[in-house]
Parts: sequence; C-alpha cells; structure tokens
Amino acid sequence: MKHARFSACGVWLDANLDLSGRYFTAWKPHASAHFRDAKSLLRWLAWPPKTPTGDAIRAWLSEIAAADAQRHEPVPPVGDAQVVDSWDPLAHGGALDAADPNFATRTIL
Repeated sequence: MKHARFSACGVWLDANLDLSGRYFTAWKPHASAHFRDAKSLLRWLAWPPKTPTGDAIRAWLSEIAAADAQRHEPVPPVGDAQVVDSWDPLAHGGALDAADPNFATRTIL
C-alpha cells in the first residue's frame, strides 16, 4: 500500500511512503501538517475515540500499520539451498562431483 486517503467530516488524511518510511499529510479546516507517526497525528487531530469518525480514523490507521507490518515480513535468503529456484549451486542437483567441469570453480554470492 503506497498511497492511501481517508476523508470524513472536514478531515483529509493521506498516507504515503518515501525512503525514510511512512508519512502522513493531514488537513483540517485552516491547518495542515506532516507527521511520521500515527500517535502525533491523532494528537494533532484531537478527534475523540468513541465517535464514528474517531473510530474510523483509528481503524484506517491500524489497517495501514497492518499493511506495513505485512510488507516487512522476513524474506527467505536468495542463496539458500532449501529455497526453490535459489541461486545456490547445492539447490540444483546436490553437491558437485569431480567429473563435473564446474567442480573446481567457486560461486560468489
């Protein structure tokens, strides 16, 4: 999820990604600001949590946080012999024997 927008009751929130991570652009009447974390965004909005719009904002922010957490799940290493379609020579037919012309060569990973 690269770009997401939330708008309700005179509040606009944009969530974007850059090289430093997630950032939010928020607008409420007569003011706008940029934030790097959801906690300071909620403090600036000052919207109560037990209202329909307040609950919708918090649900939208938790949805974005869940998407970011899923995006940062560990990826298996590329040169692992246990991974299918790996670049590791041992992943393609086992160990090399002396009859193989590539026996004395080295693979740089």
